[in-house]
Amino acid sequence: MVLVHDGVRPFVTRKLVSRVIETVRKKGSTAVCTPLFETPVISRDGQTVAETPERSLCFTAQAPQGFRLGELVKAHDHIRIEHPDYRGIVDNCTLMKRLGGEVTIVEGPRSNIKVTTPEDLYIFKAMLEYRETIDALGMDMK
Repeated sequence: MVLVHDGVRPFVTRKLVSRVIETVRKKGSTAVCTPLFETPVISRDGQTVAETPERSLCFTAQAPQGFRLGELVKAHDHIRIEHPDYRGIVDNCTLMKRLGGEVTIVEGPRSNIKVTTPEDLYIFKAMLEYRETIDALGMDMK
């Protein structure tokens, strides 16, 4: 088993990692996701809305993502032959789905933010203060 995590997601919890491990043991490939709360749109030209998918069907993928090691290695070996540039493969969940694999969702907390933009730093600081308060009060996070 292998778990792949973004170094830019500093607020992952032990409880979430444990849930991912347990799901990989039971079902195989697993991705942490949160339900989408904004309205999703699809645009084919980057300028106009082509579709508005039903929000209840949409999730945002996060990390960690978990896999059976042999299956993930086999998937990477296969994709390198057909698409050595990994075009369109943004993460291992995408890779497994591209090759027809099933990926089980483990619902994660919205607090598992990805810190990649200057604006994210402000959210990070607020989340850090929030998490320190939760820890000080002995409360449990998802």
